[in-house]
Order: sequence, then C-alpha cells, then structure tokens
Amino acid sequence: VKALVQGLTDLTNAIGLGKATYADGAANEDIDHNYSQLTPTGLRDVIEADFRERNYLWTGRLTTFAYGRDCVFTDPTLTFTGVDTFKRNLANLSPAIDALVENPTTRLFKIELKEEQDQIIAEWEMEGRIRLPWRPRIKLQGETRYTFSPSLRNKIVRYDESWGITAGEALKQILTPVTAQQSW
Repeated sequence: VKALVQGLTDLTNAIGLGKATYADGAANEDIDHNYSQLTPTGLRDVIEADFRERNYLWTGRLTTFAYGRDCVFTDPTLTFTGVDTFKRNLANLSPAIDALVENPTTRLFKIELKEEQDQIIAEWEMEGRIRLPWRPRIKLQGETRYTFSPSLRNKIVRYDESWGITAGEALKQILTPVTAQQSW
C-alpha cells in the first residue's frame, strides 16, 4: 500500500494538477501567525485551530509557520521531508480530494501538550464519503505526535501520524460499497 500511495503521489506531482497554485504560493498560504517564537502552549493552540477551524487532515491547510523547514512528515502510507514538499503535495492532491470526497469531517477528541517530551499529541477521527459509483466511505481514527524543538523556536520537526487500522484496511474501505461496510 505504501508503494501504491507513493506512486500515486509521485504521479499527481508529475502531472501537476495544482502546479499553478503552488507556483503562486497560494497552495497553503500561511495562516497569519507572525510570531517570532511560539510558546509550547501557543503551538498547541495553533495545531488545535488547524484541526477545528481548517479541517487540515482533509484540506491540508495547516499553519506552515509552525513547522521547521526540514520537518519530517510520516503517516502509515508515506514519509517525506520538508514543508515545501508538503505544500507541493497539497497543491497537487487538493483538486482530486475536492472532486472525490464529499462531506469530509474531522473530529478532534483530545490534544495534549507533553512539554517535558517536547511533544504535542492529538487524537482524532476523519471521515468522508468518496464520490465513486459504489459510494464508499473512509473512516479513520488516529493519533498524531508533533515533536517540536525549543532550539528552533518551538517549531515542529517531526510529524508522526498513526491510524487505528492498517493502510490496507483503509484502502479496503475505499474499495467496499457502503452497503457492505459496517454501519457507522
């Protein structure tokens, strides 16, 4: 599944569906946080706003200012380095997500600052119906660990996302008609 997702991401980047948006710098315009340094509590608040106000798990609209330039982003299907790579991936994937996902929702269950570990941990759920003839839904519960660096003005240096199901099970949701899926 990782190879499939990496291949699809590479293909959308090669096609460049959102190339103009990325080139214009509007792919993920930084939400106005012009802080010289975020406190750990302020960083937690920024991440919470990305969930609650920007639905970033679906839209990709996160506050890039809060991330170090070389932040490592990892989820069960993909790993890449750099905020610029994040912005490029977003610009190219957003048109497909906008066209294929209906009613994308994110629920933030918990967000906790663990200052002694330089981490913020968020527990969440994302759900959406896919616009395919068999009307599948995808529903994931997960956790994201944001590791920040006090020496980099509390910017996030690692983004580690894990899911309550395997990447294969998530793919199976997309391939399964909604009538055959569990009742949600």
